[in-house]
Amino acid sequence: MGLRLNVDLDTNLGFTDNAYIRIETCRVNKVQAQIEYTTTCWLNKSSADKFYRKYLDEKMPNAEGLLTKELVFYKDSEDAEGTELTIDNFYKAPAVELVVEKVPIYESKEIDKVIPYVSFDENGDEVVIEKTVKSIEEVIVREETKERQKINFELFDNPFKHAYEDLKKQLSKIFPKDKIEIE
Repeated sequence: MGLRLNVDLDTNLGFTDNAYIRIETCRVNKVQAQIEYTTTCWLNKSSADKFYRKYLDEKMPNAEGLLTKELVFYKDSEDAEGTELTIDNFYKAPAVELVVEKVPIYESKEIDKVIPYVSFDENGDEVVIEKTVKSIEEVIVREETKERQKINFELFDNPFKHAYEDLKKQLSKIFPKDKIEIE
């Protein structure tokens, strides 16, 4: 699985119009509610696939086709200068979903409380007497609608899927979204 960039790029290895970005490591951090991952960028999918071994005892293959982070991106055929950019290789994807909730707003207010207590009358019979006491309490005065980030623990079940979706979102800040394919 990886992302194909269907854009024109000049790289340290020359021109490509189908660079391939793959997630190499993925770490679940439930305490911080995020998935941390690292990527590699390749000249194409074929170069990335050649780097994988079939057996653990095999010698590590040459990373032929591995690109550096610095690239030149050409938006279209009219763009002769291009834009120099850097593709990061470390990301943090929050494991959250946006929810809209009503949140109570509190204020401190002086409240009169009626407190019953038991006493005795002149005949020794129990009687309930009430006294009023002033106290300061936090009281809900209104509710506001607020957008919040709710932790979605289900995203930890398939961290690579969530990481690839996040990577596409991050790269769409640089490249046109319709030119980025998850495959």
